[in-house]
Amino acid sequence: MDVTAQTFPYHLSKILEDLASSVFVSIDLEFSGIATAPQGRAGPPQSLQQRYEEVVAGADKYQILQVGLTFCHEDAEGAKYTLKPYNLYLSPIIDRKLEVERSWSFQSGAVEFLLGNKFNMDSLYRTGVQYISREEEAKAVSKAVERQNQTSSTSMDIKETDHESLAFLDVVRQLVNNWLALDKHDDYLNIPPPSRQIQSEGLKGMPSVLNRFQKRLVHQLVEVEYPGLVTIGRPTFVQIIPYDEAREKAVRDKRVQWVQERAWKETGFRWVAEALAGCDISNLSPQYFAGARANVPFQQQGASLNEFVDGFKERLKAHRPILVGHNLFMDLIYFFRCFFGPLPDRLKDFQSMVHEHFPVLVDTKYLATHDCGSINPTSSLQEINKSLVQIPTPVLSIHPHFARYHIQGIDHEAGYDSLLTAQVFIKLSAQLGGHNDHNNMVSKLQVESAPADDDSLGSEILGEYSLADEIRMANKGHLIPRPGSQFWTVFGNKLRVFGTKERRVCRSCQDTLVRRNYSSAATPISPDPSSSTSSTFPVVKPSYVISSGVLLSRPPQITRDLTEFEQAYYFYQKRLNERLALPFTKYFYFKRGTPADEDWKRKIRERQTASRDIGKYNAYSPEAWNDELLVGAPESNPDHIVESLISDAESTANATSQDTSKKEEIPRPHPRVTEADQKNDTQSLNRALQRTLYLLVQSKKGYWKLPTSPVATGETLRLAAERTLEQSAGVNMNTFMIGYHPVGHYVYNVRLPKFDETTGAQILGEKTFFMKGRIMTGQADISANVQDLQNFKWLAKEEIAKYVLPHYYAGIKNMLAER
Repeated sequence: MDVTAQTFPYHLSKILEDLASSVFVSIDLEFSGIATAPQGRAGPPQSLQQRYEEVVAGADKYQILQVGLTFCHEDAEGAKYTLKPYNLYLSPIIDRKLEVERSWSFQSGAVEFLLGNKFNMDSLYRTGVQYISREEEAKAVSKAVERQNQTSSTSMDIKETDHESLAFLDVVRQLVNNWLALDKHDDYLNIPPPSRQIQSEGLKGMPSVLNRFQKRLVHQLVEVEYPGLVTIGRPTFVQIIPYDEAREKAVRDKRVQWVQERAWKETGFRWVAEALAGCDISNLSPQYFAGARANVPFQQQGASLNEFVDGFKERLKAHRPILVGHNLFMDLIYFFRCFFGPLPDRLKDFQSMVHEHFPVLVDTKYLATHDCGSINPTSSLQEINKSLVQIPTPVLSIHPHFARYHIQGIDHEAGYDSLLTAQVFIKLSAQLGGHNDHNNMVSKLQVESAPADDDSLGSEILGEYSLADEIRMANKGHLIPRPGSQFWTVFGNKLRVFGTKERRVCRSCQDTLVRRNYSSAATPISPDPSSSTSSTFPVVKPSYVISSGVLLSRPPQITRDLTEFEQAYYFYQKRLNERLALPFTKYFYFKRGTPADEDWKRKIRERQTASRDIGKYNAYSPEAWNDELLVGAPESNPDHIVESLISDAESTANATSQDTSKKEEIPRPHPRVTEADQKNDTQSLNRALQRTLYLLVQSKKGYWKLPTSPVATGETLRLAAERTLEQSAGVNMNTFMIGYHPVGHYVYNVRLPKFDETTGAQILGEKTFFMKGRIMTGQADISANVQDLQNFKWLAKEEIAKYVLPHYYAGIKNMLAER
């Protein structure tokens, strides 16, 4: 649901009510820019401290543009989770009366990314929710206090040539001195005085109404020359009164109080940030709750609005839901910098700050990649969400008031991404928490570096301790883990930070993959001696089946078709060349009056040019400038050009032939669309001649994939790929392998670990490394294959996506050529 500046006061109480009753809150932020590494930076990877300093530098320069919050409510009895997503822009505008400057910076790459994802810059300024950070509020109050305590340093700075201003000041002095000379003068003096006084006393140079410059002169004159008097600005005049210390102090205090109240009114979205971080929001006015639907039942029970609000604030303070995010490390840094102020220099101090406000954090990026089995794991929120869509439990639903927003959701919009984050967390936590055996999780995750240490997690995570039937449902994966579950010890308060030297790849990747070592041995799995000894669980080194795949391709056989623009451009260049070339000196080749000369003249009259493929165009006529084609003209079409050339060649050949009994026919070029294309014969190599085709095989279970088989003992990936190709597609092909290193890899993780009956090793899935190959001649033949294959196809990149599973295509698509 989109929240604007106009609707925020109404939604504020509903957001806080959802916060007080939710199981967890997922958050996502969109920024005006992020810190980027300097170009050409080389050397070892960064440490976590260096990465922290880099992100903090970005948070100091750039701002949060959009905030997405999704609140999750649990129905434990019905094993159902209801999600309520909110999306709002943060306005960069701050009340100028607070006298606090706010500078906003935009990164060019970030703007390009945001606009490419339909980010509405207009909504940022027109409907964005206002806020003021703690730092800005402190600056506004500090300026007001400083102004209250400052001493006068005003000096008159009027040039001697400014005779009009000097005359005006002389008249003001005269009026003030006359007023002070009276024994019992009035309590105040107005400058200018009434019009009748100006006329009766002949006060030349005194206007009846003061402009802004004249008001400033009066203020300065009284402040410099009459310390016992005080000026008060009015719309059209200045009032002078005697100085009163008590009164002036009250005025200054009122100014400071006004700034404090104004800053409080500008707090805006920071109320939500404060409540989310567990801060005291007792100053929040009850007026924000007056129209909220949440307090209607309480009013029916006889509770007043103030009583309800007080009780609600206590309930909000006592309830601390889990904070969930994707790539939460960066979001937390920007969150605290934007709403709270400058961040500490040391990462450990920032950890303490985070734990003080958020007892339990969960990073879905860490959940999805903790056991990735890959050097470069998939960490995109959208891809992770797609891979989990088919999991039926737990049951998720979007609140009816928010269903429309869910349907219209846009990737990389903060509200929609927070919704995807909530869905990913529920699915992954239920899946991981449902395993009774946490041996592998403990052994791996204790060495995963993170910018937050584990805290002891009590029953405050999900409220009161669940009943036995809820625990059983959680163990089956129908609910997220209950309090006391090993899940929270393993995954709580760990944030994923890629590319740092503390943890460049996860432990399972380091155990199974060695850089530049692409051979595998089928050796038994032994216990890992380097695993943590603090766990009471037996630790077994995880194992993956290593397979070799073949990316066998047939390269394009012809050039691609030209676009309409390219056809028109090349044709225009031909006519331009004809216009700029020297005229054809025909009399050098043809003698006047000869048949050849007459034939030349006839052809020139027919086609107006010596060129055969530019249509009727005379480069030396008054219309020679008109060498561009009209829209829809067929002359630039390659087929039309070919027919023109062939027709001209046939007419020339028949005109010069001695045998007039038959006409000579010039052979046409082969068509670019073959018979296999017309029949859509996907097993033929004589199709899609403009594209690269890849060999895809189908197993008897119905799954399509690239030819693949496990690597045998002592076999390299290249030898395994050659053997795989021969066993799957036969020997009637002339092929060769390109290089000795794989061009990509695909990791398949089983949902539940399997055990090898012979070795007792735990099998977590399969890792396939693909070798690139080319076919020169021949055809695939699966009639004698030994890999249980039933069909094969030669397909282009976008065609492969229609046959293979989505997660398989996501793993291989970057290896495939666009053409």
